[in-house]
Amino acid sequence: MDITSRPDLLPLLSPPAPPPVIDTASGGKEQARSAAEKFEAFFLRTILEDLIPEPQEDAFGGGSNAEKIWTSQLHEQYAEILAKRGGIGIADLVYRQLLTLQQTTQETTTQQLNDPAIQRPLTLEEQAR
Repeated sequence: MDITSRPDLLPLLSPPAPPPVIDTASGGKEQARSAAEKFEAFFLRTILEDLIPEPQEDAFGGGSNAEKIWTSQLHEQYAEILAKRGGIGIADLVYRQLLTLQQTTQETTTQQLNDPAIQRPLTLEEQAR
């Protein structure tokens, strides 16, 4: 079977599109900060769940599934509050790294777009034509 006979498959076989470039001038820094804080909150939640033991059957709430869910949600809220108030510094490191990667990606993309010697690879749709 020839790939050109199945044009509906061509988009699936084409190389993936490059990741979207976040405009650091308009809202990109806020997005990066939010992502960094969410990452730190996730990390802190994992730590809290490991440090604080699960409710026991002989405890106040009886150790029911509802109490376990409530405790998990409580850990999540604690982690989000800690991350928004500065956390343990992970968000700052991730934020700086995200901005550095974004700047590098923008510079590379700009160089590639301005360099006539660099040609982008043809998609399978273009090759089939």
